[in-house]
Amino acid sequence: MRKFYLILITCLLTTPAYAVTSIPDADSPEAKVYIERCSVCHVLPHPKRLSFSSWKHMLKLMDQRMEERGISPLEPAEREAIAAYLKRHAR
Repeated sequence: MRKFYLILITCLLTTPAYAVTSIPDADSPEAKVYIERCSVCHVLPHPKRLSFSSWKHMLKLMDQRMEERGISPLEPAEREAIAAYLKRHAR
């Protein structure tokens, strides 16, 4: 039984946060940017979690959090890709 828990813990610790959330069009270029940049600090939220207007506010808030943590800010192309993805799949 101990071996089972060790394997389980190893899987949980080595699985990227985005793997926990299944998102629409995960293979699209925009989704890949969303996955890469928006799962650095937390579990990737499903795009239907918020309306697009709420996502726009959240992107601004995440800019502040990234700056606080010393994480490189979103490049304009990344921001556009993430915004397009969220607009297409928001609530």
